[in-house]
Amino acid sequence: ESVRYLLEKGLQTKGLFRISGGADDVNKLKTLVDSCSITLKTRFNIESVWDPHVVASLLKKYIRELPDPLITFSLYQPFLKTQKQSISEETRLMRFRLLADRLPEANKDTFREVCRLCRHVSDHCAENQMTIDNLAIVFAPNLFRSKEGDALQSIMDAPYLLSISKGFMNHFEFLLPDLNGEGMEESVYHHSCSPVNEELVEEVEQFLKVFEIEDMLTSVGDIEQ
Repeated sequence: ESVRYLLEKGLQTKGLFRISGGADDVNKLKTLVDSCSITLKTRFNIESVWDPHVVASLLKKYIRELPDPLITFSLYQPFLKTQKQSISEETRLMRFRLLADRLPEANKDTFREVCRLCRHVSDHCAENQMTIDNLAIVFAPNLFRSKEGDALQSIMDAPYLLSISKGFMNHFEFLLPDLNGEGMEESVYHHSCSPVNEELVEEVEQFLKVFEIEDMLTSVGDIEQ
């Protein structure tokens, strides 16, 4: 609903997502959203009260405070390594699509809507001054978080995570397709990328197993200590 509200009311708002809404208003809106006494239909039907900056701040707060980030801890390293590798852009995007398909359905749906919103916001950058680059800077640290929480490592990873976020915002139709395939024809990669094949799926499965083994060995080491 916050995405729908911002699509309707916030696309031309200067500094959307960069400028924070007032903390009191954000908390007030959060209380209303969390309240069972307010129906889904009426939660955002209070135009005179909620500045788009407040709704945008609440959306960022929701994503930032998820116990397991939108891009789950288990997929952080696979995404990061894929971005770092010297592979063709077509292969990189195909692997991103297969990795994103491993996300829980709710995460994938939310990620798709956030990327869709960011693309629409960037389409109005002449008015709101928020380009894809600016939006990726805002969202990347909230979408991708390592389980270790190492601040120095996060700084070193930031340029790669920024590039991943920009890729998803620019090509969400291909990378995060709806189950019924709606929107695929809009993606610039729909015709230029090869169809997903079994060989590539197997390659990604093996790619993920490496990280699963590393996580298991790390867990065993922690227990022994």
